[in-house]
Amino acid sequence: MAGEEHEEALLDAYVTARDGTEGVQGFVSADVLLAGGGVSRRWSRWCHSVMAKRSARVTVALATASLALALLVVGVVTTVVMNGNTPKLPDLVTLANLKGHLGQLQTIADANNGNRAAGTSGYNDSVSYVIDTLAKSGLDVWTQPVTIHSTTVVGTPVFREVSPAAQDFVWHTDFEVFGVSASGVVNSAVFSVANTGCNATDYAGFPAGQVALVLRGSCTFSEKLAQAQSFGASALLVYNTATSCKSFSGSSDLLATIPFFGISYGTGLQLKYAQDAVIYLEVTVQEVASTSLNVIAETKSGKKSTTVVVGAHLDSTASGPGINDNGSGAAVLLEMATRFKSSHASKKQKNHVVFGFWTAEEVGLLGSRAFVQHRAEYSFTIAANVNLDMLGSPNYVVSVHTGESAPGTVQLQTSCGVLQKLFSDTLKKAGAPYTLGTYSNSSDYGPFLDVGIPANGVEAGAGGVKSMDERTTFGGLANTPYDPCYHTACDTADNINDDALVTMSHATASVVEQLATKGDLAEFLAA
Repeated sequence: MAGEEHEEALLDAYVTARDGTEGVQGFVSADVLLAGGGVSRRWSRWCHSVMAKRSARVTVALATASLALALLVVGVVTTVVMNGNTPKLPDLVTLANLKGHLGQLQTIADANNGNRAAGTSGYNDSVSYVIDTLAKSGLDVWTQPVTIHSTTVVGTPVFREVSPAAQDFVWHTDFEVFGVSASGVVNSAVFSVANTGCNATDYAGFPAGQVALVLRGSCTFSEKLAQAQSFGASALLVYNTATSCKSFSGSSDLLATIPFFGISYGTGLQLKYAQDAVIYLEVTVQEVASTSLNVIAETKSGKKSTTVVVGAHLDSTASGPGINDNGSGAAVLLEMATRFKSSHASKKQKNHVVFGFWTAEEVGLLGSRAFVQHRAEYSFTIAANVNLDMLGSPNYVVSVHTGESAPGTVQLQTSCGVLQKLFSDTLKKAGAPYTLGTYSNSSDYGPFLDVGIPANGVEAGAGGVKSMDERTTFGGLANTPYDPCYHTACDTADNINDDALVTMSHATASVVEQLATKGDLAEFLAA
């Protein structure tokens, strides 16, 4: 067996080895298999082509193996329930309109260097589109300025392996520079950090001054960066998983003091298994301060002492148009906002509702954090937050956060559990399967939880890998990311699973309507 047939067999063996052992140890044993098969140095080039084909099969698999399940879920969720002549909010949130919004966001990205990142013309045009669309919504619309401190790369960064085998790595293929990276020139040995570099124990034996090489996953990039810096790393290289392959960038609410790169899986393997690898890197970044905007739309009715804030980030990363992350959440939010006044939720409204389109989530949750920090200046008091982030992942799951995983007091966990049950009961009633997940620090519910405001929502999955059990429940492809295009240029309008989008948009709209019409919301959340 030779060439691609040999490598395809090794990839299948990788998947088998990884599935045979839970968690990181499965990845480790499988990585050794690949290194022994001589694939590591050719992996990046080959992985891009083979995994692109496998990622394309995600849509096919969901359209075939999951067809019966999808028809059941969509058929139940989209059943129109009328209250007199007033439709419920979920019935006004249609797939056609959602796809229309996503198409507009794609067009905006196409006209602005392929992205809608905060602080760019692509984001500004996205703001204009949202404001124009909300013009006839009957809501009070205003904007909130947010200061963004980020970095931009000056010139072309250099990244090469010096020894044992000299090789130059290619920017945008083998590596990306994180938007929070510091400038620096580093010529140092590489240390492969244990597990995923999320805990201090992972850095046992780490020599200060060396380059930390860390596997992606298990915790936020901010947490990985904090650990690397605390142990005196001269640079941080986070390498991708085998099922995602590509180089990548991401968000961190911590500004780096060292160079910070996201590298491809093949590049990571090469450095991990090289004998005493030494690398040279050189990057110059310029810190940029700019002003971006949150867009806020408020209902004119409802008790302001128990305001429900429904939010989604509007920005993408600089790597692509961000149509799933997070055009999908923004589109659902926009559609709910424009249809709210015509819905049963408005006619029976008890609580004030605010729709928030956040900027700069991808560079540290800056938009939602600014909104929460200024809460004392508003004419309303926030009782709860519903978060919309990545609702159309092609290889989706339907995940709800468990209240007990919320960081904070027992009362906060209890209130988050009330929201969890609201989402779970809504999905059960619709006949839609779901799973329970945990909170992280990587989405816009974080700033609300930090000040004791309960928050929850549904998610379709990001760069994590779908398990066999999840495949059984939701269909799709196991051992493949929920979104193979997460934080990359292929997160386009074609990267949306319509069934996921319908299921999650309707469940979210139903929960928003229930919260808006709840007469004793404060007592309900405290129960």
